[in-house]
Amino acid sequence: MFRGIRADQRDYQSSFHKHYHSYLNGNDDHKISEISRLLLLVYCVESGLKCILMRNARIFSLEKASDELSSLLASHNFELLLIRLPKSGYRFPPFKTKHGDQINANTFHQLCRYSIPSDDKDMIQQYQRQLEKIAEWLNEKV
Repeated sequence: MFRGIRADQRDYQSSFHKHYHSYLNGNDDHKISEISRLLLLVYCVESGLKCILMRNARIFSLEKASDELSSLLASHNFELLLIRLPKSGYRFPPFKTKHGDQINANTFHQLCRYSIPSDDKDMIQQYQRQLEKIAEWLNEKV
C-alpha cells in the first residue's frame, strides 16, 4: 500500500511539464540559483518517469498499483525508475559531499534540496547532463 501524498498519472504529467519548463527558462533573468534549477530538473525527471511507469502499467491512480509498483512510485531513485523502462545506459556513480556523505541516484535530490556542497563539481555536472538527456526523452513521451 502506498504511503505518502498521492499523485495520479495526470499529476505526474503536469509536474513534469511545469518543472521542465521552469528548468529550461528559470535562468533567463538569473533570479534562480543553479542548484535550484538542478532540483527542478531532478523532480521533473522523477515525475516524468513515474508518469510513464503508470501509463505502461495501464493505471491512472495509485490505488490500482501493485505493491511493487507502489513502492517504486514512492521512491526518489531515478536509477531504479529507469530500470523499469526501456531506457538504460545512464550512469549515476556515487560521490561524496563536503561532509563525507555518499550521494547516489537515490540521494541526489537531497544534495540539491539542501544545497549541500561537494568538491566533485564534475560529478554534479555528469548527473546534470544525464538528467537533461532523460528529460529530453521524456519530453517526447509525456
